[in-house]
Amino acid sequence: MWQTQKTILGRMASLFILLGITTWMAYPALRYGFIQHDDSLEILANRHFYPFDAAALEQIWKSPDFSRVYIPVNYTVLGGLTELSRWWHHLDRLAQPTPDVFHVAGVLLHLVNSCLVFGLLRRVADDTGEPFPWLALFGSLGFALHPAQVESWARAGNITVTLGGTLALLSLGSFVSCWSSPGRKWGKYAAATLFFCLAVLTRPTAVALPLAAFAIAWGSRSARSKILMLWLLPWLAISLAYTLVSIRLQSSDPAALFSVTALLNRTIICADCLLWYAAQTVWPAILTVDHGLTPEVVLGRRFAWFSVIGLVSLLVVLFFTARKTHRWIFAGCLLFLALLLPASGLIPTPNRESLSIVYDRHLYLPLFGATMVFVSLLSKLDRKWQRGGGIAVVCLLGLQARNYLAAWSHSIPLFQHVVRVNPSSWYGHGQLGTALLTEGHPAEAVPVLARAVELNAHLTDARINLGMALLALGQNTEAEQVLREAVERDNLQDNAFNNLAVALLRRQAWAEAEVAAREALRLNPSHLLARTNLALALSGQGRHEAASAEAMQTVSARPDYPQAWRVMAEIRFKAGQVDGGIEALTRACQLDPSQQEWQTLLNAKQQAAPQTIDPSTK
Repeated sequence: MWQTQKTILGRMASLFILLGITTWMAYPALRYGFIQHDDSLEILANRHFYPFDAAALEQIWKSPDFSRVYIPVNYTVLGGLTELSRWWHHLDRLAQPTPDVFHVAGVLLHLVNSCLVFGLLRRVADDTGEPFPWLALFGSLGFALHPAQVESWARAGNITVTLGGTLALLSLGSFVSCWSSPGRKWGKYAAATLFFCLAVLTRPTAVALPLAAFAIAWGSRSARSKILMLWLLPWLAISLAYTLVSIRLQSSDPAALFSVTALLNRTIICADCLLWYAAQTVWPAILTVDHGLTPEVVLGRRFAWFSVIGLVSLLVVLFFTARKTHRWIFAGCLLFLALLLPASGLIPTPNRESLSIVYDRHLYLPLFGATMVFVSLLSKLDRKWQRGGGIAVVCLLGLQARNYLAAWSHSIPLFQHVVRVNPSSWYGHGQLGTALLTEGHPAEAVPVLARAVELNAHLTDARINLGMALLALGQNTEAEQVLREAVERDNLQDNAFNNLAVALLRRQAWAEAEVAAREALRLNPSHLLARTNLALALSGQGRHEAASAEAMQTVSARPDYPQAWRVMAEIRFKAGQVDGGIEALTRACQLDPSQQEWQTLLNAKQQAAPQTIDPSTK
């Protein structure tokens, strides 16, 4: 009896320590904002969330996302968090959400996942009789504090990683309980299958869970592998079906993926990625969102095949040395490699591979396999070395994770870190320049955006932002030249045409500005800035009636948009409609009281208005 109570108290104390240390490491993230790294696409600019209602939910479940990936569970949860944020802060249903709710959810899910890893390590250790049950604490702390995990829970939009990890770990835990715990096995198997399906619809890499479950079952001596293989057949069928659908959605020519050349190239890329992830797990010294390891870089190496030889040699050594005598080391390695397989470049993902084929966040769930290896190795040491080694590793991981976490506080420090770690990152330079421009630092943004364009001549967004920065600095001629290059390289960018219209308006090239603004509206009829620029171009040509009609469309579509009312006032003043101009300018000042220049102009117009002679009285 006392031994049972002691065991329970030990587990409770271990969980308390695990939660306390992980919370200490992660709590700064609760105050962070949205990051200019997919947060805008996944949350802030996601049309399904404005508002998030039954119709939006239907669309989420009927179609893939912006990157052609079908993960409806992820966007359902993100939509729910968006509504929760609005409700919590008493915001309108069309207002942008606040980041705090998303960060709290991400950190809580990471805490839950750390506890699930602790439970799984304890369960498999108890089931096999291995002498490392209490070392599960070190293993779960290694999972929780590993620096490569920071990106997964520190960014608001990465709920897909942490939630997918929760569902995957619940699935594995339910599957393990089918043979390690008394009770109805079919009920537990049904729960494991349900969690598996939800995990796949949250994060596509969960298609590897059947292989991960087999690795755990193989490592357990009490598991009957033949029966377990039959249980895993439905999972394999689901994984295969989802993978084929994903390939069809993301590839314009699926048949080309199975050519001999493509398969050979993908084998090299896969082996290189797996070895890279293994090295990143053991020595996470370089952490960034852009490692710059593209397929072209991997295949362009002189001895690219060495990665395949190295991986095969490593697997052979593990098979013959650890398969029997060190079962959990071998099982942990299999689990690690299996969970990484979908993210190893074996299946092309064109939307991501243009930047890199390796990402730190892909290590989130596979690190569970690495923790198995870690605690197995510790269990081979003397008790004194176990504690000392475990504490040393956990402390080093925690300190580095806390240091890396500071970079995720805001977009500017994050992308400053990216370009410092990877100076050839066109993505990092482009995003840093955009963040600087957005925060009101155009002078600092110009050289950074120019470097982004130099690194990637096809980067239209960076050219557009460079043009905006030059416009903000008053360098209209240079801005016009850059924006003309942008529209020549990509004539489908509505923002490029709109910003070109701004540059032409400043040069008072009214007719050319009209053409550019109309082209922007053709590409995007709801582009409010383009419509206001069109109104200004028409007004500059003396076509005041047409200009007023365009401005009226803008204020009708967005009555709360102060710039539209300011443009309306300017058009009316040019048309000689002083009273109408004062009315529009008054409305603009009410919507944006911070514009002192507008208020000064309004005061001047109001003082001059009584002295204005009505032409009809002459």
